[in-house]
Amino acid sequence: MKLLVDIGNTHIVTTLSENDELLYHFRVPSTLNLTEDLYSFYLESFLRLHNLSLTHIKRIILCSVVPALHKIILRFSQKYSIDLFDANLATNLSFELPYALAERGNDRVAVIEGVIGYYNHPSFIAIDFGTATTIEVVINQKYMGGNIIAGYFTTYNAITGKAALLDSFEIIHTDKVYGISLQEQLSCGILHGYIGQLTYLIDKVLEDFPNIPIIVTGGVAALLTPYLGNRWTEDKYLLEKGLLRLEKNSSRSL
Repeated sequence: MKLLVDIGNTHIVTTLSENDELLYHFRVPSTLNLTEDLYSFYLESFLRLHNLSLTHIKRIILCSVVPALHKIILRFSQKYSIDLFDANLATNLSFELPYALAERGNDRVAVIEGVIGYYNHPSFIAIDFGTATTIEVVINQKYMGGNIIAGYFTTYNAITGKAALLDSFEIIHTDKVYGISLQEQLSCGILHGYIGQLTYLIDKVLEDFPNIPIIVTGGVAALLTPYLGNRWTEDKYLLEKGLLRLEKNSSRSL
């Protein structure tokens, strides 16, 4: 059994996998107070829910954009003698990447690998909604470039955190782009302003590369895709699928 660990800026998402099947998932906050022992406590509690233990874990596949927490999982694997594959060291990629591996995020590469491996698309746009939303453009399995914008809830937090008269509020999901109450107006601005920003960027890409498919993933993908039309395909576990592919391809190159 393999343990996929995706460390993002907001959450650490852990997934159990066996025979390339994604089985169970749990997430904890990406707190810098995390230690290898605390992660072990979370993990063992989760494993017991499924009648499993640490002895069932034969390999960790690690993807991280937070260096301090990356080190915690490395120490965890060493302390409990579990083999670890670091996606930072992935080789034998399925697409042409025209710059040094150190200059990109391994989570972004995993998302691209997920599309190529599980959708068999040589050309596509991949979008990952996270703390930052990343947009990747791949044509004939060559990385053409990307775009990074603030995440959906990052935008929300920026407004409520910086404006003295605005408290936290629940976003109302509506087809209208205007409202009466302050909550309605803020909701319309955040929701439809974000969708407008996103669709503008995608439409500009499609001017250069018409009719390529769009695959989306990440925490708010399910929330936003109903507003984006049927040309968008959502895959909640695209990154995890890509990690399995990265690990498999790298093993073949040894």
